[in-house]
Amino acid sequence: MKIKFYGYNTFILESSERKIAIDPDTSFYIFTLGKSMIPKEDWEGLTHLFITHGDPDHADAAGLIAKETGAKIIGGIGLQEGLGELRKEIQKNGLSCSEIEAGQVADFDGITVEGLETRHGILPLNIIPGMFKMTGEVVNADEGGLRLYLGPLRLLNIRKPMKVYSSGTISLLCGLLSTEKDNVPFAVGSIGLKLTFDGKRIVNFGDTLLMDSWHEMSPTKMIPFISLDTLQQSDNI
Repeated sequence: MKIKFYGYNTFILESSERKIAIDPDTSFYIFTLGKSMIPKEDWEGLTHLFITHGDPDHADAAGLIAKETGAKIIGGIGLQEGLGELRKEIQKNGLSCSEIEAGQVADFDGITVEGLETRHGILPLNIIPGMFKMTGEVVNADEGGLRLYLGPLRLLNIRKPMKVYSSGTISLLCGLLSTEKDNVPFAVGSIGLKLTFDGKRIVNFGDTLLMDSWHEMSPTKMIPFISLDTLQQSDNI
């Protein structure tokens, strides 16, 4: 099996029969901003696209690559609901997209996939200290919407019954003006993946906090055990 690492959490795993990508995203690097992290010449032959969550730097190129190659998209529960643009691409072009949950085991054309529990941590972004700050966090609620604040004064509060999985905050001018919006896509569909094919087991947790449930997975139970988050270069195994 050949493994190629492109940056962020973007990988291609290729065997004689399958060629799969993990987190086919778009680049945030200056000289390749907005382009697919996987060069177009490497799209050929892709059969499956696995997505660990809906952050733009993990999932943004999935729809385009799937449309061009016919590759099947696999991600966590809520991925399509949370990523409107991806859902439109899937519906418009008749793309194949499947969702799995933690603890579920499924087979995709000879690739055995087990969903693993993950939880995306808080995502802080402070571009200009005090002037622009953005934070995202995972939440679990049955009511949400949009809030707007002027300092401590709440100017707007739109709430309705809905399944809330995340919340994002943007703060300007040292908090003078801020807004909170529920169900921002940064952590939608968060899932860890244990992929088994061609005699190998490969684990990728995406972006996550440490989880107690991982104690059940030890290298002695999973030989060979490959954690793609720690791989920093192309390799053959």
